[in-house]
Amino acid sequence: MAERNWITRRIHGFEALLGVHITLNDLTGSFGHLIEPANLFHDHSYCLWVKSRLDGKQLCGEFDNGAIVRELGRRINGFVKFCHGGVAEISLPIMRSGAFAGYLAAGPYRWMFDTALPSDAVRTDPVQGFSPAPSELLRNLRALDDRILTFHLEALRSLVDSLQLAADHSDGIHSTDRNRKHLIEFYLGKEFHRSVELSDLAVFLNLSVSRTGAVIQEIFSVPFSRLLQEIRISHAKNLLQYSLLSVSEIAGLCGFPNQNYLYRLFRKIEGVTPIDHRRKTQRELAV
Repeated sequence: MAERNWITRRIHGFEALLGVHITLNDLTGSFGHLIEPANLFHDHSYCLWVKSRLDGKQLCGEFDNGAIVRELGRRINGFVKFCHGGVAEISLPIMRSGAFAGYLAAGPYRWMFDTALPSDAVRTDPVQGFSPAPSELLRNLRALDDRILTFHLEALRSLVDSLQLAADHSDGIHSTDRNRKHLIEFYLGKEFHRSVELSDLAVFLNLSVSRTGAVIQEIFSVPFSRLLQEIRISHAKNLLQYSLLSVSEIAGLCGFPNQNYLYRLFRKIEGVTPIDHRRKTQRELAV
């Protein structure tokens, strides 16, 4: 727990310093138990907007799991990628025992248009018919150019070093409970947007359905259905506050069958409607 709290503070500190969202993609289960669920997947409002348009989610997945992973295996010092959504991201590999264990992604950045992209940047081909995100979303992104790229790369490398040290130190500590909690948070954090059942999670954990339900109750003190609702509402709250998406679009992205269902559940859990939450939080942001 101490390692996780320390790493969480480090990640949040770097996010505040650099003005970006940091995502850690754990490919081997080596360090994900140290990371808060919000940093195990990329739910930035700009990227969610891109993924909701013109097969954006598939395009992002193909780029990240194809060209980017190949480059990470060769370029241990990190690099810039530029995606079909028109934004940049810094990617750095995470190594354990000399092997590629995952990667850190920081962004999205708005690349300054009066300077050229780095010559070694990894780009994906433009997609015909893909329209850029609204200018309001783009303007809110952290600007990046070649002049500050070196500083950001060095800062993020120090964060990767911290993560690797914490993972080494925490090996073997309360492994069963720790890993199950992490695996549940990781799985639901990835799959909350679709129609996921307790039986799906049971298969992922290699447990029976009844045992999976009992484990969730033991670890989170709520049943599976409530845990999934809370995760979905949490993501809906972030999108209401930080994105320009409609309530109907947010409902679809967060796994709700329709916006009416989201309205009812949101009011039951949060005590206000989604629109009231958006008005309040966006007004506070403007202050």
